[in-house]
Amino acid sequence: MLTQRRMTLLITGAGGSIGCHTLKHALDNTNWNIVSLDSFRHRGLTDRIEVMLQAHPEFRSRVRVYTHDLTAPISDLLASKIGEVDHIINMASLSDVHDSILHPVGFIQNNVNVILAMLEYARAVKPKTFLQISSDEVYGPTDGKSFHKEWDPIVPSNPYSASKAAQEVIAIAYWRTYGIPLIIVNLMNNFGEMQSPAKFPAIVQRKVRAARASTFTRATRQTPSSSCSRTPRLTSTSKARLTSRIVTISSATSK
Repeated sequence: MLTQRRMTLLITGAGGSIGCHTLKHALDNTNWNIVSLDSFRHRGLTDRIEVMLQAHPEFRSRVRVYTHDLTAPISDLLASKIGEVDHIINMASLSDVHDSILHPVGFIQNNVNVILAMLEYARAVKPKTFLQISSDEVYGPTDGKSFHKEWDPIVPSNPYSASKAAQEVIAIAYWRTYGIPLIIVNLMNNFGEMQSPAKFPAIVQRKVRAARASTFTRATRQTPSSSCSRTPRLTSTSKARLTSRIVTISSATSK
């Protein structure tokens, strides 16, 4: 009797604070094998994955982690190690807005090269789904009362959001030209466990633990036409549920 091959999900950036939650959610809710690709040079940490696997040793046999500079093409050797891939979630990107303002050229080049490398890899392995994780910031500021719709004009406000917008339009071009089975999700700011210590919730947590009095103000960013103050938030766990649900729906409809 032939045994059915398990689905394989490839997640880039699984060592990030969102990626590690997405990884765990996929392990909790599917029997799929998971391949993690991460450079671990930026915000990604192997510790996030290892802590999760130590807490859930039953998952370890289903997870393979490869360290790879995602701005470079995936070599034939690495591709052969990964094997057949059914779904791709491309989460890996530089995401620190302040860093993007200080070093815009390298920042944008990094994120553009990441999407190019992953789309070229997708052309070769032909997954059922290519899920590109993007940001609501590609649309620019809102008035705080209305919401952006799909295919609204892209008007990024900083080099980070410009790099994410560039990833989107390149991915759309590959969908239209090469038939990449593309899904783009535009997610908002997030907070959750194992987040970078440079992020606002972690800063507040440290100050509370140290019993230090602090004043926090709500900043707004002025643009020529409007002011922006984003208040909605999604936790990392909510994002993981969303991405997993999208992949599940996509795989069901592709059968």
